[in-house]
Amino acid sequence: MDQQEHSHRRKAERKIRQQMPEGCLHDEVAELIEQLTRRVDILLRAGERGDCAEALRQLESAKASYCAMQAKLAYRLEKDTILDAEDRCINIDQFERGAAASVAMARRQSQQGARSYLQACRMLVEDLPNLCASFERGIFPNARSWRSPAR
Repeated sequence: MDQQEHSHRRKAERKIRQQMPEGCLHDEVAELIEQLTRRVDILLRAGERGDCAEALRQLESAKASYCAMQAKLAYRLEKDTILDAEDRCINIDQFERGAAASVAMARRQSQQGARSYLQACRMLVEDLPNLCASFERGIFPNARSWRSPAR
């Protein structure tokens, strides 16, 4: 990417960021988390087996949505780190480590396995966009559709 394209991209990104609401993402979902906590507390005290199973299914769908969003953000963070490294002429191994370290710190996790996590994010976003979109919607495609055609 040449300097002019890079500058144009950064300018477009700044314009988009101006539209982003103030505050923390967690603050925006805090009320939802509080409501879920109350509902789960009721289920824990008096829920029937079927109700508990359904709540687990719904929470698993919500978790898939959040994880897909995390994967897309990690992918974006990696791409931005790569662009910055290319601008500064840093070799590939160093910027892969830098991206992995940035993602690990943002996720509050050890750097062990961060490169593998980024590889999985890259595969999900670049190679499996329909699966990623399904996960974002909390939908788990049928297990049969994941099997290889040879079976």
